[in-house]
Amino acid sequence: MAEQEVAETKEWTHDTMIEALWRTPEKKEISILYEREDKSRYSGQALEDSQEWKDFFYKFTPEQVDQFSETARIQRESQNKGRAARSNQVEEKQKVERRKAADDLETLFRAKLEAFEIPEVRDSENRELRSRIRKSKSLTEISALVASLITLSIIKVTLRPEGLLDESEPEETEDAAVQHDGDEAIMIDASTINIVANKEIGDAE
Repeated sequence: MAEQEVAETKEWTHDTMIEALWRTPEKKEISILYEREDKSRYSGQALEDSQEWKDFFYKFTPEQVDQFSETARIQRESQNKGRAARSNQVEEKQKVERRKAADDLETLFRAKLEAFEIPEVRDSENRELRSRIRKSKSLTEISALVASLITLSIIKVTLRPEGLLDESEPEETEDAAVQHDGDEAIMIDASTINIVANKEIGDAE
């Protein structure tokens, strides 16, 4: 009776013990969860018959440690499943993104091939616009450049029958636009049209 009273009135030299888990299948060692006065927590190990071991089992039973350990095991398995599920979701998302990137690249490549099947593009002598079509990074850019080449072709077709298009190489740039025959008709050379068209495309971007 006296020993029990001494045990009950003994002074604890450590923080409050909350629970413990078995560290080995033989149940000869436990991991104890402590709580400080400020409610912060930490863990410590205790071997069988050590003072910490005796202090812990003064408050708890081995059956309770069994329950603590089983609960912790279930929580770990649940967390592992959650991490695996999240990992699978990330991998699936990456696969979808890679597949989409590949599809977009193939679509862009096919659009370039189709663009060069258009007569106004295929037969154009405007190397800069043709080169920019090859280097295009979007369908919108390809469409704009193709439209420019078609417009340029229409301008040439419209001006040529009227004799307003001089497709010869001019000796001087100043001769690009001249008046003649007293009717003040404007003579425009092919290189000037190309320069203007290229500038318009550059400004639009």
